[in-house]
Formats: sequence, structure tokens, C-alpha cells
Amino acid sequence: MSRDIHRARILPENDRPQAQNAPAFEFMQAHEPQAFCQQIGLNWIAALELHRTGLLSFDPRAVTSLTRSQEAEVHFLGRLAAAGCCASVMATLLKGLEKPYTYNLDRMYYDWHSRQWRLLEDTEHIEENLEGWLKELVDWGDAPVLEHVRAMVEGALLELQARQRAINARQHEGIKITRGRGAGL
Repeated sequence: MSRDIHRARILPENDRPQAQNAPAFEFMQAHEPQAFCQQIGLNWIAALELHRTGLLSFDPRAVTSLTRSQEAEVHFLGRLAAAGCCASVMATLLKGLEKPYTYNLDRMYYDWHSRQWRLLEDTEHIEENLEGWLKELVDWGDAPVLEHVRAMVEGALLELQARQRAINARQHEGIKITRGRGAGL
């Protein structure tokens, strides 16, 4: 397996507060586990079986709202299960990947020839590729796609600003608490 495949992981330390529950893929709000499974086409009993067999690292019945890494894990394993992968196929597909399986399927693919997961594209050149694609859209006069891209970028910027405001507010609260404790000494 390519060592670079780890760049497709969403790790628990990258989890965000539930109010800003928006992973790298298409989900935009905190999800209750059963509703999330339904959204991705995974039978709830199959999700429980993924946990029972040790593939899913957490019991989906034990959480009320999924974190970013839990969403990634359910999404990754759930898509494989929903596609009809039996236990032996799942074992082959998961060979070489690290648990928990918090991989983002939007950033990777399975190379059947080498039997390894690979990154979809070299992420070091995303900006260059994006710039080339935008130039092509302009050349083609594809205003609807450009408008959609603009809306996604504006949404991403708003989300980033909201995250920064939340971080700043938590830091500000921490300063107030620290000052309050120190005043009584």
C-alpha cells in the first residue's frame, strides 16, 4: 500500500465541534448515526454488524451524534457494505489499511491490479489543477458550473470563518477563566 494513502484519512484529532460538523466530503451538519446510515444507503443492522465484527471502531448505538472521524469511518465501511461486499471481499479491500477506517473515499480509489488503495490525485498540485480547470470552464463559457464553484468556495470560507470565531471565543473564555482563578490568589 502506498504510504501516501494516509493523507486520505480523517483522524480523531481533526474532529470539529458538533455545531460545525462538516467533513471533507458532502455532509454539512451533525448526524444521528441511524439517519446517517440511511443517508448513505447502509442498513442499520449492517452498521451494527460492522461494529460487532470489529470493523467499525465504535458502537453506533452508543453515540447520539457522529464526529467527523466517526462519519468518515461509517461512510467508508458503509459504502463497501452497501455495495454488497461480503466478509472475504471486505478483508481483501481492508488489508493494509489502518484501523479505524476513517478514510475519505472522495480522495482515494482501489487499484484492482495492485490490490492497493491509492490517492485519486497528487494533492500537492490541486491548486494548479484547479486553476487549469477554471480556465477551461471560462473557455467553454460554463457559467452555471462556475457559479456553483463560487457558491461552494463562499460556503467553505464562511465555514472557516465560523470555525475561527469559535476557536477565538473558546480561547477568550479560557483567558477569562484563567484571570478569574488568578484574582483570588
